[in-house]
Amino acid sequence: MSLILQTVKEYLQKFDRASDRSITRMLMRDKPLLFYNFETTRRYVRKMRKELKIESKPENIPEGVLNDFRTIEINGNYRTLILSDIHIPYHNKKALELAVNFNKKYDIIILNGDIMDCYSISKYEVDPEKRFLKDELITTRKFLSYLREKFKKSLIIFKFGNHEERYQKFLYYKAPELVGINEIYLENLLNLEKLGIEVYKNKQPIKLNHLYILHGHEYYGSSNLVSPARGIFLKTKANTVIGHFHVSSNYQEASINGKFTTCWSVGCLSDLHPQYMPLNRWNLGFATVETYKDEFNFNNYKIIGDKVFNT
Repeated sequence: MSLILQTVKEYLQKFDRASDRSITRMLMRDKPLLFYNFETTRRYVRKMRKELKIESKPENIPEGVLNDFRTIEINGNYRTLILSDIHIPYHNKKALELAVNFNKKYDIIILNGDIMDCYSISKYEVDPEKRFLKDELITTRKFLSYLREKFKKSLIIFKFGNHEERYQKFLYYKAPELVGINEIYLENLLNLEKLGIEVYKNKQPIKLNHLYILHGHEYYGSSNLVSPARGIFLKTKANTVIGHFHVSSNYQEASINGKFTTCWSVGCLSDLHPQYMPLNRWNLGFATVETYKDEFNFNNYKIIGDKVFNT
């Protein structure tokens, strides 16, 4: 038996589940001096397969690369504080103090996205005099340390919003060589693990019993200038609370069986008149929710001046 046929025989016996085409490609890849023509090599493979009486078997479907996407579920009886869109260092300190000090005790605190602004690495036009990412990181770390000190026993969750994602995109596009170095990821620069703060990225929803919590940017084209709450209702068709739009709103519909579904958007805790859009319809606000076995009590608060109002 010639060296060519002997080599083909060895490959057919070793890779008995592979197709003629796959065997041919492997031979040409591994033994280019012997196998340099595709059709000729495939004829050898077919001839030897017939002699060995090895049936050609279809290749298995290869494994796909899937995103590890899942809803974070938290079930139980809890009192939860929801803070969205603080945009440190462009936060409203007075409003933030009112929100954090509204009650003395919470079981869970959810930082629901855009806690940090990441202004200096925005893809939009920025003021060069404000390009100080280091200062943003320092101020955010101080706030998180304050929050952990104040609520020592609470579960604190940091959910990435579109502004935190600015940092991830900056690494991907501007410094891809650094991707994979854990120390430079935002959650580590903010000392979240050291502070005992859980972090959720990749647009993962949080579900408190029967209430979904999203930042608000998770759905493509989810904006609704009239009512963000109605906009997210049309997307989720489930009890949902969002931030992102800096506006307090609510929307409710009943199904044919009389079951109500309610959605809310929560106000921000940042500057209401930023340089890039000083005129807007934003309002300051935060939310609390008490969850029970089969129900929840949601409170959507507005801050006007130094007073808190339940909307």
